Amino acid sequence: MPPAIYESHRVLARTWTNCRGGTFAQQKAAVELFVPTGPKSMYGLLGAEVTPYIAGTLKVDVCVSTTTHRVLSESVLWEQEQARVGLLLEYTEAVFEGISSYNSEGGPICSGRMKINCAAHGDVSSCPLIFKHLAVILLKTLNTTDADRSDESLAGLFPATFS
Repeated sequence: MPPAIYESHRVLARTWTNCRGGTFAQQKAAVELFVPTGPKSMYGLLGAEVTPYIAGTLKVDVCVSTTTHRVLSESVLWEQEQARVGLLLEYTEAVFEGISSYNSEGGPICSGRMKINCAAHGDVSSCPLIFKHLAVILLKTLNTTDADRSDESLAGLFPATFS
């Protein structure tokens, strides 16, 4: 995991009960994205730990960071902007929307308990849309097997566009 685990002052939780993909093994994963879109860019980092849980159920705990955000010194963000560790409240709904959209599109969500307490955002370049995409990519990554984690197959988890 990147050094972006943070203390939370609030935890928001949602549960999905129609999981179709087996059961998560205990594992951790994180995804960091920097998407230049012309004069503006989008940036975010999202990570989670999953553990086994009730069969057919995915429980997601999203930790909301405190108001103090330390700088993430090693990020893919341009030098003109600093990445800040933590997940702001304004991005949490987008994380849940990403999981819901992947689930409603028939993605094979495994049963388990997911704790999201690893994140970073840019002061200017972050937005809810990037965290929605990060949630989908993170969920897809956690649902892949070790045999499917080649660079080529992981690159295929990313959408062609970020709209």
